[in-house]
Amino acid sequence: MSIRAKWIALMVAVVVLLVGMQVYYGNIGGTSGQSASPETTFDWWIYSGTSSEYYGNYAENPAIQYTLRKGWGPEEKGIALNFLQPPPGSEADNYSTMIASGDLPDIIDAVICDPPALMVENGYAIELTDYVEEYMPNYKALVHSNHEVYINTVHVDADGKEHYYNIATVSDGYGTVFQGFMYRRDWIVKYGTNPITGAAFTGGYTDPNDVDSWADDVVFPSGGTDPKYISDWEWMFEIFTRAQADLGITGKYCMSLYYPGFTWSGGLLSCFGGGVNVWYQDADSKVHFGGNEEPFKTYLQCMHSWYEKGWLDHDFNQRTSDAFYQIDSTSVRQGMIGMWNG
Repeated sequence: MSIRAKWIALMVAVVVLLVGMQVYYGNIGGTSGQSASPETTFDWWIYSGTSSEYYGNYAENPAIQYTLRKGWGPEEKGIALNFLQPPPGSEADNYSTMIASGDLPDIIDAVICDPPALMVENGYAIELTDYVEEYMPNYKALVHSNHEVYINTVHVDADGKEHYYNIATVSDGYGTVFQGFMYRRDWIVKYGTNPITGAAFTGGYTDPNDVDSWADDVVFPSGGTDPKYISDWEWMFEIFTRAQADLGITGKYCMSLYYPGFTWSGGLLSCFGGGVNVWYQDADSKVHFGGNEEPFKTYLQCMHSWYEKGWLDHDFNQRTSDAFYQIDSTSVRQGMIGMWNG
């Protein structure tokens, strides 16, 4: 392994914990980083960056700034990161072209990649086992102390040898949320009415220059200021339908849905009283398949009803090149969709 490849592997241990699970690429038949004394530059392809309302370049991310202020390796050398971001809507094509051409950057966002083990097998990624063994004893101990983390992080081969292909982000609780459903609150204000009094809603930005200054008096059927039940969502969908009709938006839908029809992390599916459409083990060590259980059936019935009413994208199952939180991103960014995963 080259010195540069070792540099990248050493970066993995910390950078991944800051910005999420990534697959780290070696200098294989493609773009090579450029040395800049005393720094080393790494090219990093990211699937999508943060809204330009917050900062114009992903390198301005506070977590990245923290990383760049630190020294790395035995000599505590600094590093520089050059972020490559495809234009919105072209992410999948950009990634496919990059892989097909073999012109690879040093680091690639793993959200759209094949599983890490397969990337290592194909010679695109670096296995991290040796580095976990040498530099991450606390992480290894943590993984071994939690069976759920272990089975989702460590690959054990036929000879019983453990392999680490990726680094899991482990934290106490959920202080931050990676993704979730977002909705057009402004449409609810303009096209909805109070479900109790029938009065029109009011709301808007108290400071046009501050994206966090939104305030309104929206009330949902469940009585709160935020949606709590599936019935609240259906109330929103009716409002979104009226909004789209008034705005002349045709051929669209109310809610964006991942192309398999659900997400394996639970997502909306967990709201129906059960787990996900995978195998799982209960407290009595009995194995179940969630797809055969009543909650998943109820979920499918609800999705079918929404589909028939036109609330779901009728082409959702064809959007196989989109990441689950970027489905039909062009329509979302154009403001045509009422609810989406963001």
